[in-house]
Amino acid sequence: MRNALLLPLLLYALVSESALAQAWPAKPIRMLVPFPPGGGVDYAARIVGKHLADRLGQPVLIENRAGANGIIALEALKSAPADGYTLGTVSNGPLVINPSMYLKLPTIRCATSPRSGGW
Repeated sequence: MRNALLLPLLLYALVSESALAQAWPAKPIRMLVPFPPGGGVDYAARIVGKHLADRLGQPVLIENRAGANGIIALEALKSAPADGYTLGTVSNGPLVINPSMYLKLPTIRCATSPRSGGW
């Protein structure tokens, strides 16, 4: 019985160690901005992107997807692979105002972690 408990723990330790060994980021990071260039959200995204690029050693590409009060950028964020290389930058408009204006909105996956407190 004791060996039956040790085997899964040993396998878990080996798998988790290999997951920690993966380098991130291994390619450029894409940051989606739901407004045109030159606005406040775009300016904040560019400052954050520059500091992320300096800290992580990979370029952060700012991609402006303006239109439909942020829905176009949120749709692009929704369809992006969940690999951690696509970030979204939004203001409170697309997240607070849109639900009261539109009947059907895209559903966005939210990454939760013990540090962020989850939802």
